[in-house]
Amino acid sequence: MVCSAQAYLRTSVFGLLLRRTDAGDIRFLVSARTDGGLQNSSGAVVITPPSFPTSALAFAAASWTAVPASAVVFSPLGRTSVETSMPERVNVISFADTPDNRSAVGDAVAITRTYFDGRTGNIQETDILFNPALVFSTTLEGGTFDIQTVATHELGHALGATHSGLLGAAMFFHLGASAIFYSALSNDDAAFATEVYAEPQDGPVTPQQLGADYQVANTSFSTAILGGFRAPQALTVAADRDASALLTVEDGTPRLNIVAGGAGALDSAIPLASRGFAIVRGQTASVSLAGPGLDDPAISENTISFLGSPVTIEPGSLRRTRAADGSNLPVLRFSVQVAPAAPLGSASNVVAAGAGAAVFSAGLRILPRGPVIAAAGVVSAASFRSGAAARVSWSPSSGPAWVRIRSREGSSKPTGVGASRPARSQSPSTASSLHVSMSVTDRSTPSSPSSWPDSLASRSS
Repeated sequence: MVCSAQAYLRTSVFGLLLRRTDAGDIRFLVSARTDGGLQNSSGAVVITPPSFPTSALAFAAASWTAVPASAVVFSPLGRTSVETSMPERVNVISFADTPDNRSAVGDAVAITRTYFDGRTGNIQETDILFNPALVFSTTLEGGTFDIQTVATHELGHALGATHSGLLGAAMFFHLGASAIFYSALSNDDAAFATEVYAEPQDGPVTPQQLGADYQVANTSFSTAILGGFRAPQALTVAADRDASALLTVEDGTPRLNIVAGGAGALDSAIPLASRGFAIVRGQTASVSLAGPGLDDPAISENTISFLGSPVTIEPGSLRRTRAADGSNLPVLRFSVQVAPAAPLGSASNVVAAGAGAAVFSAGLRILPRGPVIAAAGVVSAASFRSGAAARVSWSPSSGPAWVRIRSREGSSKPTGVGASRPARSQSPSTASSLHVSMSVTDRSTPSSPSSWPDSLASRSS
């Protein structure tokens, strides 16, 4: 059997592949009341007060604009009084609580409603509606949904991408509260933007190139890897050249299968979910995998590996347990070390036993290290002149915290994004303050995954 390898999936309606014609200048307008502290009609918080939703939406758009060799450009966001989705050729982002929005969103985290030409598949308008019954934030506060993460996914739909089968892709269809790593595009997502909106644009991908729809594909066969599990081989793909590989697969229900995974700090509780997980490069972490057949005694640390990134299994770390969610599935737990220079992106976890193996396809995302801020490293930016002085008070808490920097009066006025300074006192001896907002949040709060169903409205002109 010869088939095409799918790097991503596109939205197809009535046999039409949806595609934007304004890819070089996509303009979205945000509902005017989209600010921190927004409440729904019941008085419940929709956007937490410390959040900056417009900035998060801008960063989400910028991640798609930044894809190399892609013609996609999201223009700066504007504001509008429109709060719901209407076919008026204006792209709207709304968190507003209206009867129409509630009806359209249902129990989804958010939806993207797409209006398109029923003859050509050209997208004419896309409106993104966030669920006003949920709580969103930009601080990763426990139990809230990260605005940038949700927006990154929905903007992919606005471009014509549908849900990816790769666990670590931004277009994967499950999201847990406080999840953040889906806010970064995977290679799968970037491939969509590059191919469909190539620079220069080379036209849409055809159904023949995409192959069969994964929803009707036969999955009753065991995993196969080019070159085998012990010595996997790379397939070189070059522009304007054909690349082919012959894979022989074993028919029937696979003996080994990975259905859920997760990662966390060493010796911590790790929630299992059927979606990707993230590890920061240079970090040591615990990984758990669950699925039928993973209790095979032939599985050892030497038969567990990662394809696509230098990830090392720590010797002596493998433990075998059972899932505590009622499924009683066998669970493998082990420690891994991600190389400090590991390339950012996706990696696939392979577990082999005898002649068989299972793969958690693109289930691991390698993330960059974030900035580390300590009290000793905070200095006054009010003045770099000789004699300037500052002292810092640091009081972290479970919620948002503040770094208070006190500078001597008479130094130059501090400037910077997000910095605010009280009015200058009349007394020259009174110290003034520069406040820097910092968020101290718990990112380990487990939550149930929520799905992103898509709403499509056909429009012919």
